[in-house]
Amino acid sequence: MSLAGSRRYSGPGKGSPKQVRMTKRFTILLHDHPWWHWDFLLENGDHALCWRLLRRPCSDEPIAAEALEPHRLLYLDYEGPVSNE
Repeated sequence: MSLAGSRRYSGPGKGSPKQVRMTKRFTILLHDHPWWHWDFLLENGDHALCWRLLRRPCSDEPIAAEALEPHRLLYLDYEGPVSNE
């Protein structure tokens, strides 16, 4: 399952700040390599930043995570088996 997220920021400049909308895709993946766990992926340019969540995701409290190497963007929309070949 993929979810879309967005954030807003004020650009620099004189006068009133201009609101710019930037949409960043993100997803939470469940997979079994090297053991069953969840990864949080966040679109960042031409790759996805990735963190391994150290417990089941929830929305009402912080979740410890460890940073992983960036992943390919295709994992933001992909559902199915993954091969290490």
